Amino acid sequence: GKGTEVSVMLMGDADGTARPWHIHVGSCAKGGPVLGGGKAYTPFAVYAEVLHRGNYSAAAASLEQIRLVSQSPVPIKVDPVTGEIIEVPEGAKKEIISASRLARMTFDPMRWTVDGLLPEGVTILAGRPKVKKSWLALSVAVAVASGGKACGWCETRQGGVLYLDLESNQRRMRSRLAQLIGDPDSSAWPENLFIATDWPAGDAAIKELDIFLTDNPPQLVVIDILARVRPPKSPRLDSYDQDYVFLQALNACADRHRVSILVLHHTRKAKGEDIFEDVSGTTALTGAASTTSTAWP
Repeated sequence: GKGTEVSVMLMGDADGTARPWHIHVGSCAKGGPVLGGGKAYTPFAVYAEVLHRGNYSAAAASLEQIRLVSQSPVPIKVDPVTGEIIEVPEGAKKEIISASRLARMTFDPMRWTVDGLLPEGVTILAGRPKVKKSWLALSVAVAVASGGKACGWCETRQGGVLYLDLESNQRRMRSRLAQLIGDPDSSAWPENLFIATDWPAGDAAIKELDIFLTDNPPQLVVIDILARVRPPKSPRLDSYDQDYVFLQALNACADRHRVSILVLHHTRKAKGEDIFEDVSGTTALTGAASTTSTAWP
């Protein structure tokens, strides 16, 4: 075919061995899918593009079948977004314990940021637009930061708060805080309530959270609103898988730092039979979140 021929070396099983492999980058006389020019491809990406027409999920499933047939003790893990193979440490294996041993183990008790309402982990608060979700979340944030009572009666675990106000700006946030707290010149405005009006999406959002939570361990993170941090639609994943992967990563972040993450989201226009059906989007959102609540007028 036409295009530029690129020579790459595929490493062999034995150290120091390799064999050449040639890839045509550009147009192809056969008219099938070709690898785009100017890009670097991992062996897995080449495998997916050449044998599975760019369907990374199908390629991963195929490799998993190969693993099962070969009875490999180490499973193959593939990043569902980039298609990169995630390395598993040599000798790593899943821990399997007996029920009697589990009974003798001790764990730290569950932390409740708002007693009985907001535990550690990811909580989705869904509601229709303009139903005052942001006002509710902000009042909870102020109560946690100052050690007050949420909604006027719920005990809180005092600590730092990171509020991602991604549908607003600093001027409107200042106005809302003034209505909730009072005179901006007073000492009642908490030093441990941090506000950001811009934040990356997808994996970058998780990484930024990890960095902030490590340097400034808070008690609560509010994400207002989910759509602003949700990863862009991937052509290689359906909506359910993409939502599940992202919410699982967000939950894992909450677990690492033992923090509550309150995520604001929308409900469907039509009311469902239960609160889980009310949440807009795929069922992966409610399935992956630790807690789900809905707000109705």
